[in-house]
Amino acid sequence: MKLKSKRMKGAGICFVIMVFLVSVFSITAIDIDAAAGVTLNKTAVAVGTGEKFQLKADKSVSWKVSDSKIAAVSSGGLVTGKKTGAVTVTATAKDGKKAQCRVYVKKPPNKVWLPMYSLKVGIGETITLTSSVPSDSASASRVFRTSNSKVVSVINKNWTGKFQAKAEGTAYLTVRTYNGKEASCKITVKKATQYITLTKNNIDIEVGKTYTLGSGISQDSACSKRTYTSSDNSIVKMTRTDWVGTFKAVKQGVAYVTVRTYNGKTDKCRVNVVKTNWRSVYQSVIANTIRSNALFDSERSYYLLKDLDKDGIPELFISKINYNESRFTTVASFNRIYTAALNKPVMLYGENEFRSCGIYKDNSQIEFRGHIGSNTTKVYKKSGNELKPVFTAVDTELSNNQTKGLPMYSIGSMSVTRTEYYDIVCKYWRKDRLFASIDGYPVTFPVSDANVK
Repeated sequence: MKLKSKRMKGAGICFVIMVFLVSVFSITAIDIDAAAGVTLNKTAVAVGTGEKFQLKADKSVSWKVSDSKIAAVSSGGLVTGKKTGAVTVTATAKDGKKAQCRVYVKKPPNKVWLPMYSLKVGIGETITLTSSVPSDSASASRVFRTSNSKVVSVINKNWTGKFQAKAEGTAYLTVRTYNGKEASCKITVKKATQYITLTKNNIDIEVGKTYTLGSGISQDSACSKRTYTSSDNSIVKMTRTDWVGTFKAVKQGVAYVTVRTYNGKTDKCRVNVVKTNWRSVYQSVIANTIRSNALFDSERSYYLLKDLDKDGIPELFISKINYNESRFTTVASFNRIYTAALNKPVMLYGENEFRSCGIYKDNSQIEFRGHIGSNTTKVYKKSGNELKPVFTAVDTELSNNQTKGLPMYSIGSMSVTRTEYYDIVCKYWRKDRLFASIDGYPVTFPVSDANVK
């Protein structure tokens, strides 16, 4: 009996402890809830005159409006707009905690509209259409409905029209204000796209410039939502990311712009941001040169672009090659050259001087050789993005109008002997050099390659 009594006594003590703990935690929960204040479903709302809007609190409260001539509020928090103006609705809990909602009463809207009248989407795509009313009016209640729920189902019926495309077909999504104004959008649902392709996959662009990429999808499909992202915002910063991808080149470097459809199809574009987009410069120069050369029927003109080290930047651009059958049939006249260090033509030789041009196979040196007057050989070597002269040799003996006292042979500013001259010139005038000419010689730039790539 004593053992049983002790057990019962122990059980009683445990029961008392449990009741005490429950009581403590219950009181604590009530205290925390009481201290939390009041939260409303809206802190500001615009309604039309005559429109009703339901305010809700997270606990039992009483309601009061600052000006009952502008709006009324019921004991259950139902707000009714009466005339244009602004009021404050206050919700007060039993413990004195309060919350407020600013209510703006405007005139009823005379119309409502959607951002588009028609839209094509792919099966499974989810789109949100936001309705609008004139700024001097309001309609807190805007209800969306679909004409065919098998084609388009409405996910969010109030305020914003969020819908999902379910099957191929056509349906109308309609929004209606509290005073009966309506607007509709025709939704055409097609099959989901199988791929997406950007308008370009490789772009050279200058720092500070902007560019817009478009995209295309598979035939007989649709994709309304296309998202564009940059792999490095410090190099390429997106400024528009829906439907088309507009970006700004921020600093030099390489970044990738990716477009993604709602169903996960992607495509990429490599964006090379450079200090100066020389390809664009050269293309502009070529276009201007072609127009100027149209006046000369007796001339053949060629436009040569050469990327000497294959880094994507053309260091050599020859704007025109004159060809004259009555004089030299195998020698071209190069009268302008551009390099990546200059955004203007450099006149290497006079307009009437005929020259031959050689480029070494190692793609680091270019040679110009004269054929009228003194025989001048100039060699330019690539240094960074610039072609710098590294060698000049003059054979004055070939000239028909020699000036008295002029050295027969010179290398740079030094006078040399005939043997020295040919020994040094032959070092540059090598057999591994390729020629650029029109007939007779091997051609560095075939006519078919003369167009800008």
